[in-house]
Amino acid sequence: MKKLLLLLLLWLVSPLFLKAQMVSGSFSYPVDSMNRITYQEIVNIKSSKTELYKKAKKWFIRDFNSGKDVIQLDDALAGEIIGKGFYIEETLHQSEGELRNYKNNIWYTVAIKVKDGKYRIIINDLQIEYHNVNDKEPLENILIKMTPMGSNDGEGLVFWLGPNSKIKKQIANLKEFMLAKDDF
Repeated sequence: MKKLLLLLLLWLVSPLFLKAQMVSGSFSYPVDSMNRITYQEIVNIKSSKTELYKKAKKWFIRDFNSGKDVIQLDDALAGEIIGKGFYIEETLHQSEGELRNYKNNIWYTVAIKVKDGKYRIIINDLQIEYHNVNDKEPLENILIKMTPMGSNDGEGLVFWLGPNSKIKKQIANLKEFMLAKDDF
């Protein structure tokens, strides 16, 4: 019983440590020259532009529930595919002195550009659509609210590490998929 109470206490207190770590600057999101959150990676790989394009398209179709609904631009000649997707992120919020768990949609744009021997992936335009609002807000705005200067006196967001982890996993997933041999 004591172990269960200790685990429960640690679970309740851990988001407060994560917030302190993030606010102190030891955790950050990658940003572009306009201070927008942007993940970008160029990967060299021994494949033709055509092969890389086909694999990137298959990845979109496999990784999202509906490739047709996600893909916004599909240009085989230019070797470019751009899509918009979302996933559900569970977040802890502090409201009226208590922690509450909410499910919010995180929207983002994925762009893949291929050339002979390499491809580039860019993931940006991250936005949150709150569980109770039909409007989207850029993730950058959320992070500003979490800084001491943008503090909202403990009300609002307490825990926000999910998007960084999710996007990094998605990039790793694409890299693994692009390297995989297609035997058929």
